[in-house]
Amino acid sequence: SFSPSFKSNNTMAKIKLGAAPKNFKKTVKFLMLDGTTGSIEMSYLYRTRKEFGALVDEARAEAVKEAADLDTGATFTLEGHLAATDLANADYLLKIADGWDVEADFTHATCEQLGDELPAAIVAIVDGYRLAVTEGSLGN
Repeated sequence: SFSPSFKSNNTMAKIKLGAAPKNFKKTVKFLMLDGTTGSIEMSYLYRTRKEFGALVDEARAEAVKEAADLDTGATFTLEGHLAATDLANADYLLKIADGWDVEADFTHATCEQLGDELPAAIVAIVDGYRLAVTEGSLGN
């Protein structure tokens, strides 16, 4: 009698606590200005949920301090506000990732440029990281 042998290509990884990777890759998708879908594969830095919480707390404290430092009675301009936002977003991207598949080096200047030219990409990158480290959502 014939008994077929099935091999699964979907082997399950053995769980080993305390052996976290340095980073992980995830592709994020976002709407481009022309309505098409853009995507960037990010190399995110691994953090536990608690480590992520500490990162967000630190970023919030920095933002509050910067807002207090800027509260000098200077005239508000939208251009200045958006430029400061792009700088802060670039700072944050360098804290959550160590690379991408964009045709530009992963630097503070290029992260700032991405935020200026494609703000939806920044939202997708930050949200993709948050979901991955807090909910374990690693799928594309």
